Amino acid sequence: DPCIVLWNALSGTRVRTLEGHTSYVRALFFIDSKHLVSASEDRTVALWDTASGVRKSTIVAHKHSVLALGKLSRNTFASASGDTTAKVWDAETSRCLCCFEGHRDWVHGIAPLSATRFLTCSSDRSVKLWDTASGAMAHSLDDAHSNWIRTIALIDENTFATGSSDHLVKIWDLRTWSCFHSLAAHSCAVWCVAAPEGGTSLLSVG
Repeated sequence: DPCIVLWNALSGTRVRTLEGHTSYVRALFFIDSKHLVSASEDRTVALWDTASGVRKSTIVAHKHSVLALGKLSRNTFASASGDTTAKVWDAETSRCLCCFEGHRDWVHGIAPLSATRFLTCSSDRSVKLWDTASGAMAHSLDDAHSNWIRTIALIDENTFATGSSDHLVKIWDLRTWSCFHSLAAHSCAVWCVAAPEGGTSLLSVG
């Protein structure tokens, strides 16, 4: 549904419900301890004050569903969409800082590398590296999977993982763009991969 529910994890009680999106919410993250950013199939990105429940701003961010978000710095974040683009935003001013074009199909995932670089994955079966300092694509890894790439996650500064509708999880060396593990992890599409910060573990969901 289009609602965001904030819970107290220790007591199990609902703190408040954030309402304002008009379609499914596909991604969210805390930009700081008091402010939340959400992305929706209604094509918008919203910034919320979680203490009051007030929606501070709404950005009509893309021409299609907003499918992924990634925090780049204290004040900047990236969004990815079914309109094939990725964009970088100033959280304080709601201003678009960069619009990256290069994918040929839906962009499903974002993996931030630093304040100025991030990876995206797409239904076009590619992974792309974007540089906000230059405003350009820094690298394109084409045909990374045999089907849609639905998810991407950074494992450490030199390693990332992708999950695909081809049922595989692949682990890549960011320095050489080579795959060093291809894991037949699931009997269906891989919808999400995630890695804890500072570790070597990887989770996948099919």
